Amino acid sequence: MKIQSVSRKVSLGASLLFIMLLAILSYINYSDSKANTTELLVNERTKVTQSAQSLLNTQLGDDIDAIENLAKLIGANNYSNQEVETILKAIENSSRFDLIFVGYQNDGMIIRSNGNSSLPTNEYDPRKRAWYERAIKENKTIVSDPYMSKTVQKLCVTVAAPIY
Repeated sequence: MKIQSVSRKVSLGASLLFIMLLAILSYINYSDSKANTTELLVNERTKVTQSAQSLLNTQLGDDIDAIENLAKLIGANNYSNQEVETILKAIENSSRFDLIFVGYQNDGMIIRSNGNSSLPTNEYDPRKRAWYERAIKENKTIVSDPYMSKTVQKLCVTVAAPIY
C-alpha cells in the first residue's frame, strides 16, 4: 500500500509539474505571438501608409509644382487683385484643380479662381485654417489630409504654399 501511495504522490507531483510547465510555456508562446503579430500589423500599416503617400505624391506632383510656381510668381510681383484672379482662373482651366485661391496674411483677403473673392468673415478666414497655418509654420508646400469640401461638395485635399 505504501508503494501505491508513494507512486500516486510522484505521479500527482509529476502531473502538476507538467501542467505548470505547459501553462508557463503556453503563456510565453502567447506573449511572443501577440508581440510578433502586433509588430507585423504595425509594419504592414506603415508600408500601406507610405505607399499611399508615395502614390499621392506621384499623382499630385504636377499640382504641387503648379502651386509652388504660383506662389513664387505672386510673391515676386506686385499684382492687383484682379490680375491675381485672372492668373488663378488660367491655372484652374489648365489643371485638375476644382478651385484655386490665395489668402493674404495682412488683411485676410481671399482671391478665388471662381471670382468669389472677399475679405474674411466669421465663418471663413483662411489664416485660421490648418493648411494655412501648417504651410506658414513649415515654410514649405504641404498637402492636407483628405476632407469633404463644402465649396465643391466632394472629397478633396488642399495643396498650400506660403507666398513671400
